[in-house]
This record gives sequence, structure tokens and C-alpha cells, in this order.
Amino acid sequence: MQGAADFWSKALSQSACNRKTEQPPAAVSFQKKRQGYTVWDLCLTVSFRNQEWLNKMSEDPLKALSDMASDAHARIQAAHEHINPVVEVRRGMRDAGIPADVMTIDCLRTHRRITLILHDEQPGLLLYQFVTMEDEVGDDFRQMALSEFDSAKLFDWMQDYFG
Repeated sequence: MQGAADFWSKALSQSACNRKTEQPPAAVSFQKKRQGYTVWDLCLTVSFRNQEWLNKMSEDPLKALSDMASDAHARIQAAHEHINPVVEVRRGMRDAGIPADVMTIDCLRTHRRITLILHDEQPGLLLYQFVTMEDEVGDDFRQMALSEFDSAKLFDWMQDYFG
């Protein structure tokens, strides 16, 4: 089963759990089995998948953002029937010569909008703001590292702002 050995070898080398020891850190060192996986296996898998996700995000941040929005959209619809956000990727800024991609998430019931911008001149940053659909866009954008943003945060934003 050479393929599995290669996978775990690669996962170990990229794992945040790997402390250059033969044993995992104390927090995950017990080998309690649950559904066929040890806690150590799960830690490696999560770390390896996070590394893959980060690599993918650095290659195409708009694709990563779209995937996060898709996941958050599905979760918000399942959790809150009254919130049915409309997600749109707009290329208007890029078409006008501004090197940026815009994603808007609108709630038709509350007429509120979350605007997310990925600007080529600010790689690794997500610009965002909470406005109404009538305002379209405001003057003040907040920013955060794209690596700190995930679908759970977007879900929370939609739940809090559109709820």
C-alpha cells in the first residue's frame, strides 16, 4: 500500500501537528479510535487539506472566494428559510480597467448587501463592506487577510446582517 504511505509521509511533512517527533503533540497523542480514524490521523488530514486549500487560494483567490460563498450560501439556506441571498460575481470593475473582482451578496428581503472585493494591487487582502442595495457601494471598506476568511465567517456575516 505504497500510495497511502506516500500520502501520510507528505501529510506529515506539511502538518502543523508535526513537531519533528515520532509522536503527535500531547493534545492529540491519544490513539482513541472513532469511526476508524485516530485523532492523529484526523489532525494530519485536516492540516494537509488546509495546506491544499491555502495553495489553491493563492493560485486563484476568486475561485476560493466563490467556493466559500457557495458553501456559506447553502448553509444559510438550510439554517434560515427567510434568508435567501443572491450571490453575484461582477466583472464591471475589471471591464472598466480597474484590476479587481467584486462579489456581492444581496438579501432581497432586507435590501442589504455585503460587498467583497479582491484587488490585484492588494494581493492576499479581502476588502469588504456592509451596505444597502440602494447605496450600491459606500466609501469605507474594511479589510482583512484573505487567509483569515472562510465560509464560516461569511455564514456568520450573512446570518447577522441579513437575519
